[in-house]
Amino acid sequence: MEAWIGDIRFTTSLFPKDGAYLLPLKLAVREAAGVKLGDRVPVRMGLTLRG
Repeated sequence: MEAWIGDIRFTTSLFPKDGAYLLPLKLAVREAAGVKLGDRVPVRMGLTLRG
């Protein structure tokens, strides 16, 4: 899955937890976006289908 925080593009996965989903962020993405543990941030996501 591709995702964006602002102009920062990265690949990740979604994991279900307690009726919601977790979106893991690598350290490099967190640092580039200025995101700290526990922050809630708007994220755009998209799926790339491969045949």
